[in-house]
Amino acid sequence: MIVAVDIGGTQMRVAILDSHLNVLTRESVPTGLDSSPDDSCRLMIQMIDVNSKQIGRESILGVGISAPSVDKRIGSLIKPPNLPNWDGYSISKFVKCQLGLPVVIGNDASLAALGEHRLGAGNGVENMLYYTLSTGIGGGIIIDGRLYEGKKGFAGELGHITVEPEGRICNCGNRGCLELYASGPSIVRGVTEARKNGRATSLSCDVPVSTAAVFKASSAGGGLCSEV
Repeated sequence: MIVAVDIGGTQMRVAILDSHLNVLTRESVPTGLDSSPDDSCRLMIQMIDVNSKQIGRESILGVGISAPSVDKRIGSLIKPPNLPNWDGYSISKFVKCQLGLPVVIGNDASLAALGEHRLGAGNGVENMLYYTLSTGIGGGIIIDGRLYEGKKGFAGELGHITVEPEGRICNCGNRGCLELYASGPSIVRGVTEARKNGRATSLSCDVPVSTAAVFKASSAGGGLCSEV
């Protein structure tokens, strides 16, 4: 069996999979701008211990971790904009020390692209671009059936390309990044601000705005949601 961990700017997910990649257990906890890497990783170990007891800790072969801004040469996070306290942190070293298991870590969007290519809509396709839209915006590239990561592992990333030179200041320190206008939080912020300014929307005023709700309303032809 294999432990899979996904660390993002909003939540951390831990799952245990069997040899056929069927998900046996799954759990998630919040993260955020102020999250501590040590505290989060200790919680990760607790989650792995609790879930593995149900199926046998001794049968786990290793741990695979996806995280943002991972420099593949050193396995550490490098200035992740949505997890600023994690800069320079080596998750793999912590997990190896705590569990004594092999650990593989990679850039989250690149690994998502690889998974989609092998098991999802990209199966059988030789060349593919994959983009994630979540707390941030990430990307992965498949060329000739293989994952292309570039020298440091950041190939395909476009969330911090400037699209509005005089735009808002991003968590990365840049101004007008794409992530500020097309990520999950930015979509929610856009609809929320428009509603406060009197714009009508098909979303219920009694329910908090969410990215999923905005996409659903947009698919149904919701004016403001489609515009955002």
